[in-house]
Amino acid sequence: MKNEPKGKSIRRGICDRQGEIFMVETVTKESFHDFAQALVDLGVDHAVYLVGSSAYGWAVDEDGRMHEFGDEFRGQYYKKYNKIPKNTSYIVWRKK
Repeated sequence: MKNEPKGKSIRRGICDRQGEIFMVETVTKESFHDFAQALVDLGVDHAVYLVGSSAYGWAVDEDGRMHEFGDEFRGQYYKKYNKIPKNTSYIVWRKK
C-alpha cells in the first residue's frame, strides 16, 4: 500500500542531509508531491514524513532549548493545565 497523502496541508519531516539531522515544516499548505520535491531541492538524503499537519509539538536541541511548532493555542493549553495528550508519540535521537 502506498502512502500518498491527498490535498494540501502543512507538511513536516525529519531530514538527514549529509549527516545533519533537522526538522522541516512548511509555512504554507503544500501538496505531498511539492513537499517531497522541496526536500530534494534542499539536498536532503533521507527523510521521515511526520503526520499531524498543524498539531502542536516541540523539540529540544542539544543545548536544552525547546523549539515549539504547530498550533500555538494547543501549546498554551498544555502548558497552562500541565497536560500532555493521551496519544503522544515521541521520536528521540541521542548522540552516542
